[in-house]
Amino acid sequence: MFNPPIEPAVPFTEMQLASIEQALGRPLPREYRDFASVYGGAFVGGSVDGKAEFPILTFFGVKAVLLRLDIHDDLKADGVLPVADCEMGNLYVIDRQNVVHYINYYGGQTIARRVADSFDDMLKRIVVSEE
Repeated sequence: MFNPPIEPAVPFTEMQLASIEQALGRPLPREYRDFASVYGGAFVGGSVDGKAEFPILTFFGVKAVLLRLDIHDDLKADGVLPVADCEMGNLYVIDRQNVVHYINYYGGQTIARRVADSFDDMLKRIVVSEE
């Protein structure tokens, strides 16, 4: 699937994945479903392509995904799945076309940037520095 050293967490169960699908109102992308059923809410501590503007700290556990869907009802209404964040609370999300975006909330402005064409593509491009 991908190479970076991450710290796996408790894998999502089928029941938990179904609860996320129900809250989201659509099926989960297969790539994300496969990842979550193995790694759960894994710790990363890296960045996409090693770029400072795309930091990634953790993938969300089940409760965190559901909480963000409640908090960000605009994402939920658009069928956008929050999957990860950085240390500043900015989000990585997967849209209905399974494209990954990074949403930066810095300075009172919300800026979304396309990061990868798929979840697997993003995973392959994560770089974890060995500090």
